Amino acid sequence: MVGFTLHKQNVFGGLLNIVSIIGIVKDINQAMAFTEHYQYPIRISPQQVQKNIRNLGGTQGYYFAPALWRLRGAIDKLLGGIGNGSHKLQKADRLSVGDQLGLWVVKAVELEPYRVQLKPLAKLPGEVVLTFDIVEHNGEFLLIMKNRYQPSGLWGRIYWYLSLPLHQWIFRGMARNISRFDKG
Repeated sequence: MVGFTLHKQNVFGGLLNIVSIIGIVKDINQAMAFTEHYQYPIRISPQQVQKNIRNLGGTQGYYFAPALWRLRGAIDKLLGGIGNGSHKLQKADRLSVGDQLGLWVVKAVELEPYRVQLKPLAKLPGEVVLTFDIVEHNGEFLLIMKNRYQPSGLWGRIYWYLSLPLHQWIFRGMARNISRFDKG
């Protein structure tokens, strides 16, 4: 089963923005969040998928569209960010909070069931949490990847809608390849 869903969550139950007569948009902070959701069956061992997640930003890059990830890092560097970052793990065999995976840093790790939450080190007009879950469903293991974005202001919303088609393509490919890549 391969799936993609897009959710628009409004935290304030219908209250989005107040627009004045002169056209100035007054943003209600933290009022809206968007979530991309990708789900793929794991074709390799769940342990290999955990290793693939641990290696994000390392020798395999992000498992999909490497030139676009390098371009994203270059743009971030121009904006005063860290650029492509580096791959720094505190322990070689497992992820720990604070580990750097290229453009991402580990925010949280749970082992049973397996869940990793990453936040970007790149400059963005909003808050992002990228979550990887490995779950068992009907005797089959699934990789579920969620990208939750909470825009900051009008520019954050514009960024979301402009980047959504590219995000869908990149994150779908990334999740699919992480669920299948077996270095051997």
